[in-house]
Amino acid sequence: MQTTSYNINFILERVRSNVYVIPQFQRKFTWNSSQVKRLIDSIARNYPIGSLLTLAKSQEINLHSRAISACIMDEDGITQDIDNYEKEVQYVLDGQQRLTSIVRVFLDADLNNTYYFDLKKMYEAFEQEENDWIVRIRKPSGKSDSERKKDNKLIRADLVLNQAKTNMYISEYFEDSVDFLELASKENRTKRREVIAKIQGIFEVIRNYQLPVVVLDHDAPLESVCRVFETINSTGTKLTTFDLAVARFYPDPDLRDLWDNSRKQFDTLELFDVDGERVLQILALWEDRTKRSGSNSFSEVTRSKLLKIDKSFINDNWDVAVKVLVDTYGWARRLGATPTTLSNHAILVAIAASNIIYQHKMQSAFANPDSLLRKWYFNKIMPPVKFTATNYRISEDFRALCDFFEGGKPLEFKEVKLSKDTIKSINKPQDNRYKAIQSIISITAKEDLISGAALSLDDLEDHHIFPRSLKGRNKDELDSVVNRILISKKTNRELSNSHPKEYFRRLKEQATQNKTLNQAKERLKACFLPDNIESSNFVDQFDDSSFHNFLDTRADLIRARIKEILEDSLSDDISNIDDEDDES
Repeated sequence: MQTTSYNINFILERVRSNVYVIPQFQRKFTWNSSQVKRLIDSIARNYPIGSLLTLAKSQEINLHSRAISACIMDEDGITQDIDNYEKEVQYVLDGQQRLTSIVRVFLDADLNNTYYFDLKKMYEAFEQEENDWIVRIRKPSGKSDSERKKDNKLIRADLVLNQAKTNMYISEYFEDSVDFLELASKENRTKRREVIAKIQGIFEVIRNYQLPVVVLDHDAPLESVCRVFETINSTGTKLTTFDLAVARFYPDPDLRDLWDNSRKQFDTLELFDVDGERVLQILALWEDRTKRSGSNSFSEVTRSKLLKIDKSFINDNWDVAVKVLVDTYGWARRLGATPTTLSNHAILVAIAASNIIYQHKMQSAFANPDSLLRKWYFNKIMPPVKFTATNYRISEDFRALCDFFEGGKPLEFKEVKLSKDTIKSINKPQDNRYKAIQSIISITAKEDLISGAALSLDDLEDHHIFPRSLKGRNKDELDSVVNRILISKKTNRELSNSHPKEYFRRLKEQATQNKTLNQAKERLKACFLPDNIESSNFVDQFDDSSFHNFLDTRADLIRARIKEILEDSLSDDISNIDDEDDES
């Protein structure tokens, strides 16, 4: 890695030589004129604007890319050949918006606009930290506009880099313009020179501005490049391995196009905000297992391995991998997973890849709601310990499933320590145990508790049964998963901060009047709530004085359901591990 600084002129020379290109995964140029003006104003004041991060092109790293989004002309006014790259190529990983803005302003390379510097406003307001001295004017039919406008008050921005011409234009304006007749007299000659020197000094700052550039070496390992992609980006946008793969494989296959079409075809991918990298992970496992058929050797799905999948394998098998991934998410949905309660997307990758290789066996497991696979799935997502690295975990889970379906090796079930008191103490939605418990409740709670309407995954909200505003109660207890339930958005709005004693009384009265007590009883049971709705003391169970009894009763009901699923892998021992994980 090298860190250096270049002045504006040198940067623009490299742009003219097509040294800097934009990787395909990068978003398009999006800055508006206000953002461009703020950037140029900062340069004129010698303020830091951040650095460019570039990656040298090499045989190992050869990304599909595009030219900077600017209409760059040569000295004869002819558009440059953007495909005529020089030997040296630098991919701009971070700083595209800033670099493109600089190019558009100082090479007059904006297709629709020309930027001018207002000499009068620079003299009058520059010291007041205003940037209205930078003026944008619509280009006539996309052609280059004149060098000066409005009686020479405006100088085209790209001329600033020509010191001799700029100095002449500045002198002419302040000596001849009617805007500054007072400076034309011999008595004010010194003042005129000071004004001219001031403006020339601002332009000199622009010409000499040093832009930091961090260059990743051409022999940088792909793993290192991916780490940089994920951690360094001034816009706050996380660049993923899939983004790098898009540029790596384009145009055959065009992963972005494939993924966009897949998301349009399957709303599950959109609903769960699935990353395209999941499909690549499935393909990598599948390809590796095909090559190692009959072997006990498995390869980890590292980032670099995803970038080395055979292109023809991707083209031939993309649709299959996507369809199986969607089917696997559908299976997880039947196990109560929602976009907010699915704590571990990675495990679904291993299951999906196994579904391709052991299709008949996996389909049987998918069809059986009480299958061993379900027990294994919840056993994997329930423990509170932090997960290992995602790539390693996917590979290990895939190996376990292959050994099970191919070699008959029993699946491993680790002890899950979850007592009633532990369940009551789980109160953070990002805790994977919280998510797993909500999923388990959702397996049976298919209807809204109050309205009885079918619940939709995109219409769920997490509701406090006893309201969080309840006075005299511990907030941790009120936030407990035991005091929470997923209901429809409409019902949640209607209940708001209502006390449960009030709305459970209404539920009983309406069910009695409509003769739907049995249906209400089933919904209560499905939500692991006291279901003795026909009893005279049903409503009293939701009185303030019964709060702790309610928590105990519901925790017992929830734990009994977990026991049905995890069987002997569930332990009453209290774990001292309280790590949390929101792996996605």
